[in-house]
Amino acid sequence: MKNIYAQSEENSARVRVEFRPGVNLEDAANEVRESVSRVQRQLPEDVEQVAIIRADSDAQAVVSLAISSDTLDMETLTERVDTDVAPLFLSIPGVADVTLNGDRERVLRVSVDPLRLTSFSFP
Repeated sequence: MKNIYAQSEENSARVRVEFRPGVNLEDAANEVRESVSRVQRQLPEDVEQVAIIRADSDAQAVVSLAISSDTLDMETLTERVDTDVAPLFLSIPGVADVTLNGDRERVLRVSVDPLRLTSFSFP
C-alpha cells in the first residue's frame, strides 16, 4: 500500500486505499475484500452495506448533474436527492459512487439558558 485515506460523516464512512505502481490491482482488491470480511462481524449491527469498489486513477465523473427547486428548501432538496435520486444512479451497473456537492443537512441547534437550567432538578 502507498496511502490510506479515510473520510467519515454521520451515517457514512469511506476508506480509500492507494497502491504503489506495479501492484496487481485484482490481487490487491481480493486481499482487501478478505480483510473486510474478517472484521465485518465486529462492525455494529446497523451497518447496512460494505462496498469494495476497485477504481483506477483515471476514474472520474461521467455525469455531473445540477438540481434546483423553486418549492423545496435546500435541506429538503438535499434529503430528496440523497434518498431518491442517488440510489437510482447507484443501481446502474458500472456506477461506483455518487457524490453530493453543495448539499445541506438539517441541523438542530439547542441553546440552553444556564440560569433556567439550574432551576430543574437533575440527578
